[in-house]
Amino acid sequence: MPVAPEPEVHAPSGADAAAPAYLEQIGAGSVMSRVHLAVEVSTGKQQTALTNAQELQQRRAAAARFDVAAQPRNGAANKELCSHLATALGVKAGDVSVASGHKARQKVIAVEGLPLPEVERRLLDAA
Repeated sequence: MPVAPEPEVHAPSGADAAAPAYLEQIGAGSVMSRVHLAVEVSTGKQQTALTNAQELQQRRAAAARFDVAAQPRNGAANKELCSHLATALGVKAGDVSVASGHKARQKVIAVEGLPLPEVERRLLDAA
């Protein structure tokens, strides 16, 4: 008797069967959901904003690109980016943190408490 393959852990349920390349669900099925968001940052800009929303919406980007107003000194740019994302996603500031790439342009941002489809929807709605 053939055995059915196990369901994909990272794929969101519902209308979107496949997760976009820039998002990854961590710990699917757990009480507290965590999503990793791949980002590229450019610091020292006039304002903090998502710059490639159209590419993300069309799922043609491997990372969300952000201009960040703060300079990359003493973690100021990371704090600015996390604060901006917390506001855009409608979560507490403590629910958004840099998971990796603290001193790099390419980072992974952890978002706690929202499922992957909701992170994607809120990120694109805020753009």
